[in-house]
Amino acid sequence: MNSSETTIGILAETTWGELPSPAVFTPVRFTGETLKIGREYVESEEIEPSGNVTDSIMVGGDASGGFDAELSYGTFDALIESALRSTWSTNVIENAVTQKSFHIQKKQTGGGDAAVYELYKGMIVNTMAINISAKAKTTVSFTFAGKNGTIGTALTGSFGTASDTEILDASNAFVLDEAFGLSPLPKLMSMTINIDNGLTGRPVAGSVDLLRISQSRCRVTGSASFYFQNKAMMDLFLAGTGGELAVTLGKVTGEKYSISMPSVKITDADHFSPNNEDDVMLNITWQASKDTTLGATIKITRAVA
Repeated sequence: MNSSETTIGILAETTWGELPSPAVFTPVRFTGETLKIGREYVESEEIEPSGNVTDSIMVGGDASGGFDAELSYGTFDALIESALRSTWSTNVIENAVTQKSFHIQKKQTGGGDAAVYELYKGMIVNTMAINISAKAKTTVSFTFAGKNGTIGTALTGSFGTASDTEILDASNAFVLDEAFGLSPLPKLMSMTINIDNGLTGRPVAGSVDLLRISQSRCRVTGSASFYFQNKAMMDLFLAGTGGELAVTLGKVTGEKYSISMPSVKITDADHFSPNNEDDVMLNITWQASKDTTLGATIKITRAVA
């Protein structure tokens, strides 16, 4: 098999773990993947005079893994719904509690080998991470927790057409809109935004498949590296004072995302002097929490001018 000939498609489910009809998968633009069907084993505890383990017993299964990608407008909107446990409404989405699941199909072929298809069922986004860095492409990654999967040699349903929107970067397609109310805005080198739903699979007697997937709270955290220009952000950190952190991703009118976290606190900060050559950077980690006005932790707006 040849990695460069791998195809991945996603299909939103109506009922968790069940294949929708018609089964038309939307191809995913990605740079690497770790999708897998899992099996869990335990070993026998039988006392055996020969000192051998008498058996390994399969006791459960699931589907997991994810993929990395370069962020482009409109490509991952369905997965953003799953990550935020919510639905786009008039081009705005805020984190909530409704699970959104997918069938994911992976085709691997190449090198003269026959194509192999893996079908992952009931896949819910567990984590989503956006990585922004100067002089680099903006990337996004997703990991999933799922019910189970199958493997075969025939395509399930069909594949549609992938998006072709431009890949975003942090030089031409990024604006720091708000940073804890500071003015002027600090100069950013890099930033990550992480969403973690804390998904846990629940097993059931009588089946290898999971019964359901339970979710924890939606945790929004991240890190950022700023050029250290003054002590204002350190003052906020030491005082435990929060504020808004907001960015815009994109450069084409009507094809931008604005991401806002109104209530963010800096949880750690440093500004070391590493050597004679480097700039002093203010490196922070942060956590967002529920904003009383918004009623949520994070809001993403698409189709921004």
